Amino acid sequence: MSLQSRSLYPLRNAHRPPPSFRTIKPWSWRPHAVTAGGIRLSSHRTTKVYPDRYTSTFAAPSVLQIRNSSSSPGTRNALRVLFCGADAFSIYSLKALHDLHLAQPDTIVSIDVVCRPDKRVGPGLKQVREAFELDLPLHQIDTFTGWSPPHDIDLIVTVSFGLLVPARLLKAATYGGVNVHPSLLPDLRGPAPIHHALLHGREYTGVSLQTMHPTAFDAGVVLAQTPAPGTPIAGDATIAELVASLGQAGADMLTAVIVDRTYAPPYQAIASIDLAGTPLQHAPKITPEDRRIDWSTWTSETILRRDRVLGRLWDSTTVLRLHAATDQNALSSPGTKARRITFTGPWSRCESAVGQTDALRPGQPILLTDSKNEATGGTTIGMTCVDGQVLAPQSATIEGRRAHQGLPMLRKLLLASREKSQGTTEDT
Repeated sequence: MSLQSRSLYPLRNAHRPPPSFRTIKPWSWRPHAVTAGGIRLSSHRTTKVYPDRYTSTFAAPSVLQIRNSSSSPGTRNALRVLFCGADAFSIYSLKALHDLHLAQPDTIVSIDVVCRPDKRVGPGLKQVREAFELDLPLHQIDTFTGWSPPHDIDLIVTVSFGLLVPARLLKAATYGGVNVHPSLLPDLRGPAPIHHALLHGREYTGVSLQTMHPTAFDAGVVLAQTPAPGTPIAGDATIAELVASLGQAGADMLTAVIVDRTYAPPYQAIASIDLAGTPLQHAPKITPEDRRIDWSTWTSETILRRDRVLGRLWDSTTVLRLHAATDQNALSSPGTKARRITFTGPWSRCESAVGQTDALRPGQPILLTDSKNEATGGTTIGMTCVDGQVLAPQSATIEGRRAHQGLPMLRKLLLASREKSQGTTEDT
């Protein structure tokens, strides 16, 4: 097959001889940065592989050539790594691998990065979480079906990737694959261990490094783990804080495993931390239903924690109940819709009059006098919890209405309900 050379700048590079190394086609001919799944790489080596075509890119030949130099006697033990990651937690490990590659090229000779395709969020917007720029080949895929790395791989590393690496790729890699998981396995297996560690009120968590299983997630041999009792979790910890803490711990653990060659068989499995009777929990993917308030069971502490961890809590009963309180026929009227109301935090604890909440069911809104607006008779809206506490959201949005105008509408409905109730009392 003849080697055809195409360049981003054909006139400037017409004098360059055809490259003698395999090259790959760039995503775009324009020199701009490409962001994929939270990992930002420079476009001149952001690539999509075409196995049957070879075209040159405007990139430093020395960097591309080093990818094929691992067979030389001096670097035969250097790893060609395929890194699969997609979120903020994975970026810490990718940075660590890149730093190790630069500091010890005889340990890691090349890194190819696999990310999920960019997802659109809203009309015409892309989810862009800029992390850092690296001169590394990037492959954006949403399935491994029909896809193979552009060259031989020694070790596959996955961190919060979300796709199961098939057996054919693990078998093709010299040492198979390893995974960095942000929990003390076997506890909190699943795609969202950081969220569930906070949602379950865990006092400790940690990081585990395991081998990759060809048919199941989080079912490999644990090669390294945070020492007992684990990493402490502050009572008011947020997702971002825990991601930063565990992300760095996972990156350090991955670096140590590669330097010590713990990834190579025969594997030396470690004993997992004894959780002292704590029941093992699964960590499934977070869905919108996890934000849906269950007023009959959620205490004030549960609401505060879920707002801190997940944010944008919602329900579909509050507005409907208020409509019913002002119109006896609202529930049976075909025009009445169970509108969702989404609350924006942070929520704050409020004091209500003694005995005021006794007659109110959980989830019932309350008009509360705001000390800042007391002179003008201003009010805020509090929500009654199952434990008798009252919490006030910062704002709210009712489905189909203007954003952040939900609390004023709740106030109008409450006042209308109060007037109707007083009128009914006078009639009797």
